[in-house]
Parts: sequence; structure tokens; C-alpha cells
Amino acid sequence: MTDGYTLTHDGGVATLTVDRPAQRNALDVPLVERLTDALDALEGARCLVLTGGGEKSFIAGADINDLLAYTPEQARRHIEVGHRLFSLIEELPIPTIAAVNGYCLGGGLEIAMACDIRLAAARARFGQPEVKIGMPCGWGGTERLQRLIGQSRAKYLMLTGAMLDADAAAAAGLVAEVLPDVPALRARAAELAAELAGHSPSCCGPPSR
Repeated sequence: MTDGYTLTHDGGVATLTVDRPAQRNALDVPLVERLTDALDALEGARCLVLTGGGEKSFIAGADINDLLAYTPEQARRHIEVGHRLFSLIEELPIPTIAAVNGYCLGGGLEIAMACDIRLAAARARFGQPEVKIGMPCGWGGTERLQRLIGQSRAKYLMLTGAMLDADAAAAAGLVAEVLPDVPALRARAAELAAELAGHSPSCCGPPSR
């Protein structure tokens, strides 16, 4: 395991797992930069699965302790490195699947939305709660969320900080499939990734945005 994440390969499927259990898999700037570097190790992969370690959190957002202590310059760097990573994921020439195993909040939802397909365990929860700590969505959530679920629903979630359960996220169009538990989620993500990796490279890239 590399500090904060693991990257594994199984045939044409790469699985990138954010693994910071003490921080509920929250993202900080050094980890975001390491994840960006990890995308260089995807050569030969035909599909990428992004998930969180454990069963409680996919990615519970950015590390709040860091956010509250930022200077303006540090905040600007935080925004820049996040946008770089999420744009790289969004522009990968292979399909990407977010396997959402638990809380998917703030930056966690933003990175999930950069993926092409989102699968969720029934216990997963989705939201952009930044308003509750007096901050905007810093990594593209305002744009991606309204594209996926519509402007009205997106505004409601961002202005209230409310969370959606997995079934509500599926009904809103944010999630493609809901699985009963985390083992079923991981099995389905592996199955779907193998299916997509087996398609012709000329037709399995992400749709134009």
C-alpha cells in the first residue's frame, strides 16, 4: 500500500482505493497529488474502479482540519490540485466506475461525479455539505452535480447541505445501481469493470461532455 491509497491491477481492470481509515478516507493535498501521480500507472488498463477502503466511507470529503487552517495561498493550491485530479479522471480514455461503499460527501461526491458510472452500497450517503462549514464546493461540484441531477435538485443539496440515501441518489440519476451491501458492491463493480474492459477500445471510452 502506498501512503493513503492502493492501486491494483487484475487483467485490464485497475482498482484505485483511497485508504485513510482514521480520516474516513478524507482527501488532503498530499494525497490528491499522490492519486494524480497514480494515474500515470494505468498504462494498459482498460477500466478504472475508484473506491474507498473499509465499509463506512467512500471518501468523506476533504480533510476539514486542513481546510480550517488554510491561508489564502494554501486554499488556492488545494483547489488547483483537486481540479487537476478530477479533470484527469474525467478525461481518461477508459471507462471509470466509482464504487461508493459508504459516506460520499463534499470532495468525495465531487470525485465520484468525475467518474463515468456510479454504483452504491445501500448504506451509502451522498451530499455536498460544505455550506455547513461556510465554504463553497471547491472541486467542481456545483457544475457536475447540476449536470447529473438537474439544477433544482443540485441547488437544494448545496444550499441545505442535505444528504441523499442510495435509493434517492439512484432515483435522482446520480447512481446507476444500488447493491445490498459492500461485498455485493465490490463484486458488481469488478464484474462491470471486466465487462467494460472487454469491449473494443474504440467504443468504451467516456462519452463526450
